[in-house]
Amino acid sequence: MEVMFQDLVTSIGVSVQKARRAIEDAAMELYFQGYETDGADQPVYTPIQRRIRLPMGTASGKILEVPVTALYHHNTIELDSVTVKLKFLPCGVSQDGEKEDLRLEIKSPESGEQPESPYSELSLSFQSACAPEGMSRVNEHSLKPLSR
Repeated sequence: MEVMFQDLVTSIGVSVQKARRAIEDAAMELYFQGYETDGADQPVYTPIQRRIRLPMGTASGKILEVPVTALYHHNTIELDSVTVKLKFLPCGVSQDGEKEDLRLEIKSPESGEQPESPYSELSLSFQSACAPEGMSRVNEHSLKPLSR
């Protein structure tokens, strides 16, 4: 399969960004399942709470109202680092007006065979920045009344 180098790198980068966005959206959707809304045009989210008796297993323990989101695992799945490796063979240069782009012949991974010696390997690494702390801050402030 022959592709332009610029198109290949751009499409891989866009795919990694879309995958990261989909993971973040899924984590946010799961997080908001721990809240209920008042149904207004500008809804107010109220945490769904569970009653927990501490110490557990005793009839005389203190009963606490704990937000469900405080019980969620806070380390969501993230794509911290993504590395893509491709076997390719340079095929020439394509001229599109004044722009030149390298054409690559990509080795199909389905064959499982080692490519012939003229093939090179391209490795692209994508590193993510720190995730936003918004959800953990909301949890932190919602739990403050429990520590009083």
